Amino acid sequence: MAISFRTVRNSGLGVMMLIVVLVGILPTLSLVRVAKPEAKISSELATLLNIVKINSLFYGVVDQLDDLVIEENSDIGPILRSLDKVIVYAHEIEKLSDASDKGRAKEIQSFIKNARIFKVAVVSYVEEMKYDPAGSSVIEMEILMKKALGDTQRALTVSVKDVYEDIQTSRLEMSYVLRESQNISLIGLFAGILAAILVSIIFAKMLSKPIRDLVDGTKRIAKGDLSFRLKVDAKDEIGFLADAFNQMGERLQKHIDNEKEFAAAKLMVELEKERIKELENISVETIIKLSKTAEYKDQDTGSHILRISYYAQALAKKMKMDSTFVKDIFYAAPMHDIGKIGIPEKILLKRGKLSEEEFEIIKTHTSIGAAILNGSSSEFLQMAFVIALTHHERWDGSGYPQGLKGEDIPMAGRITAIVDAFDALVSRRPYKEPFEDSNALDIIAASRGTHFDPQVCDSFLAIKDEILSIEKTYQDKNPGYIYQFDE
Repeated sequence: MAISFRTVRNSGLGVMMLIVVLVGILPTLSLVRVAKPEAKISSELATLLNIVKINSLFYGVVDQLDDLVIEENSDIGPILRSLDKVIVYAHEIEKLSDASDKGRAKEIQSFIKNARIFKVAVVSYVEEMKYDPAGSSVIEMEILMKKALGDTQRALTVSVKDVYEDIQTSRLEMSYVLRESQNISLIGLFAGILAAILVSIIFAKMLSKPIRDLVDGTKRIAKGDLSFRLKVDAKDEIGFLADAFNQMGERLQKHIDNEKEFAAAKLMVELEKERIKELENISVETIIKLSKTAEYKDQDTGSHILRISYYAQALAKKMKMDSTFVKDIFYAAPMHDIGKIGIPEKILLKRGKLSEEEFEIIKTHTSIGAAILNGSSSEFLQMAFVIALTHHERWDGSGYPQGLKGEDIPMAGRITAIVDAFDALVSRRPYKEPFEDSNALDIIAASRGTHFDPQVCDSFLAIKDEILSIEKTYQDKNPGYIYQFDE
């Protein structure tokens, strides 16, 4: 069972109305306890009748006020008309009083004044209820009502002191009735207060249970139990809060599940990348060893391919090539002469000038290398295929094997052509001695626009200091360098 804030508010005000009614009975019972002397019987009976009317009207005011609070109605016309009648009857009591009885007259006048104040308070309460339905006006009206009825009691008590002396029998009977009425009223009052307390406790427990569940649920979610859901069927504020809490838990659970799936997918991707990288490293290592095998057929060591890698990397960076190109050419350029593995050693190592037929055989190393590297899905091996096939093409179209010219020659082939030519000039061969660095650079510069792409040639000469540093670092007499790409 769920209790809304509106229900608690209206029920609480209903209990307050019950207490107001019980309090209103007490002064009336006190007023009828007195008897009148024979000389004032007629006047006192009329006064008593007016008191009964006033009390009856106050009951009506209480009922109307209770309806006003529970139904939140702003029509106070009936209440104001009842209070006007109360004031009229009070004036009649004032007229029936003995002119010499100043005490009664003063009390009646005070009662009339308080009744008018109570009327104004009712109007103020209705205005306040429009903006603050749970305000304090009910309590203020209860105080005014008790004061008004208390004033009536005091007024009549002052006027009828002598009645108790004149009519003993009536006094005894009415005293008995008074005591019984007071006992009943006190019992009713305490019962009403007790009922109000019990109802408040029950309402508080009913209202606080969903809140306690909400607090417990928050603690469970904080500990990681995202499966917890509140079971509240109410459609009021608590129900709305419970629905929002459950939706929050569902969203958190979904978010955590998504995070787990994403983490698992990311881990799989990373593992796959590592596996691919490992395979690429194995492939690179295998190809490099094959390249070294080819180099060893016409050189003392394989340092030539190391220098080619670092030359090509430095030149590609100078020409502002993207990072993927730079990395691929670092690993691909050393494979430019892998086709030499298919060339007979007697031709590769011949000390004299090659015959035309022998030179044609030498030129086939480009096609042999391309055939070895063709068909790979690896990007750097695809570049290695291009380099092996085109690194002997010339800018003016006089190269081999296809006689490509100008920009028809792939950039990777143009870069590898110039760095391979420079390293061949400064390296010792069976058929020649190495050139001095300055002479080698002059030969490169003189070949601009004929053998080499002018732009590539200019960039190469612009980094000649770096090129010479690489040459000195990776000498044939210092083997054992680690073959590693420089980011």
